[in-house]
Amino acid sequence: MFKIGIVGGTGKTGIQFARFFKSKGYEVFISHYRLSKARRIAKKEGLKALTNEELMKKCNVVFFSVPIFKTEQTIKQLAPLANASALLSDLTSLKEMSVKAMLKYSNPNVEVIGLHPMFGPAVPINGQNIVVVPGKGKKFIPWIRQVFKGSKLIFSTAEEHDKMMTVVQCLVHFPSITTAMAMKRLKVNLAKVEKFSTPVYRERIETIRRVLSQTPELYGDIEMYNSHSGKAIDAFIQSNNELWTIIKGKRRSKFADLYKELADYYKKS
Repeated sequence: MFKIGIVGGTGKTGIQFARFFKSKGYEVFISHYRLSKARRIAKKEGLKALTNEELMKKCNVVFFSVPIFKTEQTIKQLAPLANASALLSDLTSLKEMSVKAMLKYSNPNVEVIGLHPMFGPAVPINGQNIVVVPGKGKKFIPWIRQVFKGSKLIFSTAEEHDKMMTVVQCLVHFPSITTAMAMKRLKVNLAKVEKFSTPVYRERIETIRRVLSQTPELYGDIEMYNSHSGKAIDAFIQSNNELWTIIKGKRRSKFADLYKELADYYKKS
């Protein structure tokens, strides 16, 4: 049975997947640049702690679970140490940067498969969507299918994945944050306005609350390091400006035409 290693296994996602693999009967190792932290968490979780370098040499399957802005540099430093027959993977929210780095810096015989769990660390892995981005090799694909058989696997290229994330993530996070900024500027009393709320408003506020309850570094990195996010955010800003021009000019017929056009688009999609 494979030895599973998680670089950055002390974070919430790393611990989540360490517990998952442990429950499957695998021997799981975690690492952190501070070994003392890895040891403390490993002891609590019934895992084993190693340095980053020791983990790379010991494990057959290695997952990188580090902040997005550290991912490329961490892979560059550690991927060359992987066993020639190993699988390198990652659990980050962006795939072009990570998969490219694993391919570039690893031994030619090492297999590469990027993973993106489409859920947070508090959600059970089984039953959830996981995007799979094959980078190199085919030996480990059946294992990925088997070990995550309780989840829905979506196979994709790194580019397609990151483009999709501009819609699934960027176009959700960006307007949620800007709405929160506007409400703060307006000095809105959230408790009071909630008494006047509609179901749509309550759903919107709940989305904003969920976004703002997450790690700011993660959400910032998703917006900043996705090479396609600029195009999506530009489109969002242009759309805001166009709609504001219509509203400001009290162009009722133009508003109705736009409204119907968008409704038709969503009906056909």
